[in-house]
Amino acid sequence: MLKAVIFDMDGVISDSERLYVDVKNEALASLGIYDVPYEYHMQFIGTTHEYQWKVMSRDFHAEHISTEEYLEVLYATKNRIFREAGIAPIRGVLEFIDHVKKAGYPIAVASSSTIEEIREMLDSFGITQWFDALVSGWEVAHGKPAPDIFFEAARRMKMRPENCMVIEDSPNGAIGAKKAGMFCLGFSNMDFPMSDMKEADAVFKQYEDISVEYCKELME
Repeated sequence: MLKAVIFDMDGVISDSERLYVDVKNEALASLGIYDVPYEYHMQFIGTTHEYQWKVMSRDFHAEHISTEEYLEVLYATKNRIFREAGIAPIRGVLEFIDHVKKAGYPIAVASSSTIEEIREMLDSFGITQWFDALVSGWEVAHGKPAPDIFFEAARRMKMRPENCMVIEDSPNGAIGAKKAGMFCLGFSNMDFPMSDMKEADAVFKQYEDISVEYCKELME
């Protein structure tokens, strides 16, 4: 039975996922790592920047560059590109979140971004106060695809995992949600399809196609 909804942020609430490849490639280039193919980055969707650098520094023989140095360059690049581009919410998501909240369901964000990034993005949309819990992948022992972040979101909302629906746009996130024993509704954005989200229990392509009643029926 549906009792709470947990949202990923990038690519589910904010239309920011498509810019992250540009951000990372520009940051990597400034560190001397060039021409990283788009497909390479897809494995990291939904994971923390710290984990990504652990893998990339090994793959590109850049272990001499510390995580702190990489993150400093990455965040400076991200802030500039995001500011220049202007990040908007995914079409229809604010209306959907509003309907979920007004129907009386607790809602949370469970994102691999830092808590500062989560608050900054939600603040820019004026919706931070709508959420009952905000959980960053940096606050748990293991990031997605581990289930830790979803367990923590459920704990903060005082909900049992089996009563939570997770809305995710990445295979890593879907795998983590399923490991937590939660129902995963996959978002395969028709404007920016990254994955067919076969790991999810059900899939939608635009928020106009789903409703609170639909979500309730999925978990009956």
